[in-house]
Amino acid sequence: MRKDLETTIMWPSEILREFKSFAVFGVLSELNLCNNLLSGSFPKNIGNYPSLVDLDLSRNQLTGSVPDLSVFPSLRSLFLESNQLNGTIDRNIGQLYELEAFSCAFNSLKGIISEPHFSNLSSLSDLDFSYDALTINFSFDWDLSPSLNFLNLSHNQIDGLLPDLSLSFQDIPGIGIGIGIDLSYNLLTGPIPLVPPSVSSLNLSKNKFRGSLSFLCAITGEWLKYLDLSNNGLSGELPYCLSRFKRVSIISLATNNLYGEIPSSIGSLSQIQTLNLRNNNLSGEVPSLKRCTMLGIIAFRGNRFTGKVPTWLGTHLTSLLVLILQSDEFKGSMPPQICHLNNIQILDLSHNHLS
Repeated sequence: MRKDLETTIMWPSEILREFKSFAVFGVLSELNLCNNLLSGSFPKNIGNYPSLVDLDLSRNQLTGSVPDLSVFPSLRSLFLESNQLNGTIDRNIGQLYELEAFSCAFNSLKGIISEPHFSNLSSLSDLDFSYDALTINFSFDWDLSPSLNFLNLSHNQIDGLLPDLSLSFQDIPGIGIGIGIDLSYNLLTGPIPLVPPSVSSLNLSKNKFRGSLSFLCAITGEWLKYLDLSNNGLSGELPYCLSRFKRVSIISLATNNLYGEIPSSIGSLSQIQTLNLRNNNLSGEVPSLKRCTMLGIIAFRGNRFTGKVPTWLGTHLTSLLVLILQSDEFKGSMPPQICHLNNIQILDLSHNHLS
């Protein structure tokens, strides 16, 4: 994670519209030029500061490629996000053995990222290449940094099969914050492999995954808070083991090919705030969610749920902001308890058999 140190050097935007020579700072260890108007490509004399430990050039207007930064052997953090970088990433980035945090998010980087870029980054804990145009080649025996606890490669062009991620991450001892993985908005296919047992945030939405949700039952940790597998081609039934995730606040499995009934075990998720199961082929009556009193969003549109609209929606889920039961097979009359939803903002029960 980014560290705000007292020794950080901040340069005013009116002075540094372009990189200048800072040769006078021969022992510079931290350089922070974020959130300015720096433009152009990296300067040729960027290697003048071999003692540099932290470099932050984020939120500027830099262009071109990420150059060979192996001239900074002591570099621990490198932040280049929110620029206009439109080239490639030099393979020598893999020689930054001390690198702990690396972000190039929100640029237009292109080209192929493969094992030589990361195979030697044994200290890397945070990696963010989201919102670029990168193609990344995974191999099934590629072990990422054992220190990695946050990986964001979303909004790229990553295709192919995802390797086993269960052994590629480890917890930070004594902190227990869990692992964050975001590979959404890519072209990944095949079944979802095993993920770290201590994952806390998992976003694999907007890909082309197939297969069942059985991998979820292999998650033995208790840290999962965010789960988004929406907009894939997943099939099968909802696993009973979802009740294991007592801390989960968001579950989105929308727009897949899931079928069967909602397991009653979901009713034990007392911390859940969003339950999005829309556009599947789920059926049966909705089980009791009386204990899920923190629910703010329920989206069950486009399934085959039957039975009456539950009365407990109005008596127990008084925090509901959004209730969407559109295009299901509910029948009977509208329960008067619905009128107790004083905070409701969106209420959609259209295209059912209500009378």
